[in-house]
Amino acid sequence: MVMEEIELELANLDFAQQNGEAFNLMLKQKNGNRFLPVVIGVYEAKTIILQVNKIKVKRPLVHDIFLQLCDHLHAKVQKVLIKGYKNGIYYVQIQLLHQGEMICLDSRLSDAVVIALKNDIPIFVTAEVFFHASYELSENEGDNDDFYEYEEEEEELRFPIDPAYLFDSKDKSQIIKILSQFSEKQLKELLQLALDKEAYEAAAQIDEELTRRSAYGK
Repeated sequence: MVMEEIELELANLDFAQQNGEAFNLMLKQKNGNRFLPVVIGVYEAKTIILQVNKIKVKRPLVHDIFLQLCDHLHAKVQKVLIKGYKNGIYYVQIQLLHQGEMICLDSRLSDAVVIALKNDIPIFVTAEVFFHASYELSENEGDNDDFYEYEEEEEELRFPIDPAYLFDSKDKSQIIKILSQFSEKQLKELLQLALDKEAYEAAAQIDEELTRRSAYGK
């Protein structure tokens, strides 16, 4: 029996708890208005932010090593499939083709998403899992045109507020107020600085502010 599968795309990422120990990763039905929420950790969130914004790191991450190994063995990753959901845990396979044989590797969803982003690999979910774990939003609600594209700037910018104050703040409402004083150009440079300082709460909020501005044209 062939299971119906639904293709997903990355919609948003923000922090789920004020202490910054968990982040909300939102996967969206492609050409639809249903969303699949996933709670991920700080490290996974940082890796996804880096990948979405095409920010290069000095040394390869574990996902890069996995893809390098696939290339060396002439194995091609076909897709990521979310095939099960139980007690808040998603059961995921990375499906790859090697010498004519389909190989299915169990994976955490966050790791599979990073691998998919790195090589433009499609992400699918079975219809049964999707309609059990997802929810629907009205048109345009929660849809913020994906993450913005990060561009490096050669010119050094002066920030209206000392970034250290922003990175130390745990008050989300205060962070939002502070970010409203930054230009889009400043926010993009501030994101890189936040990642360098491992200020992941601030990085997630900066990303959310840039996405909001992109969606509303402000």
